[in-house]
Amino acid sequence: MGSSLRDKPDFRTTLMRIAHLRLIPYRLPLKRPWVAAATTLTERRGLLVALTMADGITGYGDCAPLPSSGAAGYARVSAALEALVPGVAGNSAEQMQEKIAAVPCPEARWALETAFCDCAAQSQGVPLMQYLGGQRQEDVWVNVALGALRADSPQQAANALAAGFRCAKLKAGLGRIEEELAALRAIHAATEGRLPM
Repeated sequence: MGSSLRDKPDFRTTLMRIAHLRLIPYRLPLKRPWVAAATTLTERRGLLVALTMADGITGYGDCAPLPSSGAAGYARVSAALEALVPGVAGNSAEQMQEKIAAVPCPEARWALETAFCDCAAQSQGVPLMQYLGGQRQEDVWVNVALGALRADSPQQAANALAAGFRCAKLKAGLGRIEEELAALRAIHAATEGRLPM
């Protein structure tokens, strides 16, 4: 586990004791298949981690293994998280911190640490972003994932811009460089250069 939790001076007193840990599996169907470098995805799977403290505060973290890890990656993080569930009730924050540090999967550690920080932020009555030292932003850009470059990518990019997206993520390096450069130029033209990639 990183140093972020240990750097918070109020961490142990704020979080006191763990009441329970719950795992909520999810499957989110995608509106259209997403073509990645090694696979095509039709859904996104993960586990929502709900960590409840003795005072009733519940913090949440998301454990979404990389899609490229497939069913094996999901099984790996599920097993790592499920192994923790029976032994967390009554643990102090320090004991739980040690258990999290021993989890073999970074995705699972991330979800648990996020849930811990969420609990600490709630107990202080501040947003998680502020607890972690961030600044409030009025605008947060969310990218549209256009996937691999295809013949319809310029139209998809124009549609995304019209729908309000302000940046795009594309998968390049799968085809011939000359063809991909031409596709990128076509996207730039279709969006009049207003959709950073």
